[in-house]
Amino acid sequence: MFSVTSSLFISLRRSFLTGKEINVQLHAAVLLVRRSMPEWRIIRILTGTDRQRHHTRTVIRFVLCRSTRVRLVLLVVPGQPETLSARMLVSLLLWWRQVSRSSAVEKALLLVPEAWSEVFLNVLPWLDIPSSCFKYELDTSSLRQIYPAPATYSRVRPPYVLFPLAREVPAALQEIKAHFPTLQLTFRRGRWELCHLGLQVAWQCSGDSCCYEFENPKPFQNLSREVIRSVETILHLRRFPPPAMEHPCYKCLPERWLESLILENPKLIHVDFEGPVFPQVPSKLDGSRRILDLLAVTSNGRLAVIELKVEKSLDIIFQGLEYWERVRHHLRQGDFTREGYFEGRPLSREDPLLYLVCPLFEFHVTMRTIRGLIRCRNVIQCVGINTDWRNGLRVLRRFSLGKD
Repeated sequence: MFSVTSSLFISLRRSFLTGKEINVQLHAAVLLVRRSMPEWRIIRILTGTDRQRHHTRTVIRFVLCRSTRVRLVLLVVPGQPETLSARMLVSLLLWWRQVSRSSAVEKALLLVPEAWSEVFLNVLPWLDIPSSCFKYELDTSSLRQIYPAPATYSRVRPPYVLFPLAREVPAALQEIKAHFPTLQLTFRRGRWELCHLGLQVAWQCSGDSCCYEFENPKPFQNLSREVIRSVETILHLRRFPPPAMEHPCYKCLPERWLESLILENPKLIHVDFEGPVFPQVPSKLDGSRRILDLLAVTSNGRLAVIELKVEKSLDIIFQGLEYWERVRHHLRQGDFTREGYFEGRPLSREDPLLYLVCPLFEFHVTMRTIRGLIRCRNVIQCVGINTDWRNGLRVLRRFSLGKD
């Protein structure tokens, strides 16, 4: 099955090249696994970055054996942010696929730091592999199962919170919009904003109070010469082709720029989209705030989550899936109707669609491997766009993760 001695020696030898801190963490991780699962034998340990298989040094990977049974263990090293959860899940599926080609793997175990919230657990039921998740304490070499929740687990699941849609646009923003009609007026992150190609030029601070100039915010009440000059500067600098390629006004927030093009013509993504498209919809769960890139609806009332990336990203599918799961929950609870989204439009109870939008050649090659291990892949659509989308957005190819 595996060359136990040689593979373990090589893996440990490589770990010494990563520094003293990694050695300490690796030693503690090995001790944790051995004490927690004494009946299982560690036959392989992998640390460090594996670019060919897209693994990261922040996740230590173990192969355990007991007679003819094989288990995989992925341990996130201490001190890593919770944003690593999407990368961890990608690593899990790739590691599962790789090992299962030569061995019958019965289960995967995820070990995450005790400090992590449990929000990412909502994605685990959508993985088409048997898995469990534990929180660990390296100091005490102890594990606490959090998924599937044990029978003795009495923790109350925290509520999902959807931020309400504000109905009235501040008069100051309406005045700027009348003077510059090409600006996009959007309700984003719980406030009204005026944007040019995704870059905010004026926004609501609190109540009717507004600000302008994105680098050095200044409050204003009425349209003035200074406000007009600030907006005109952004309109001049943020365009294609740019007068100054390296200027922050042009380079910053590329995903917001792409988002603005879709807001302008959402039918490029799906010809059946109708009504408003909401950008940057905030949702909160267990203290973790997430911002959905775009939320749209089809003519028959089916919601659609649109996740955007402008560069190659392994995480896009799980970031999108986490947002999709939140929207699915809010839909079933009636939160969108209650909080004022899609007013007057009946929403379908069907599961939302999930669109992953990215330059075509930036879709990662591992997508083909991952898709076969996700249960809800039939609702996931990939939309490949042109690389020079700033010069005009075009869809080059569409493909579903549900079709082989």
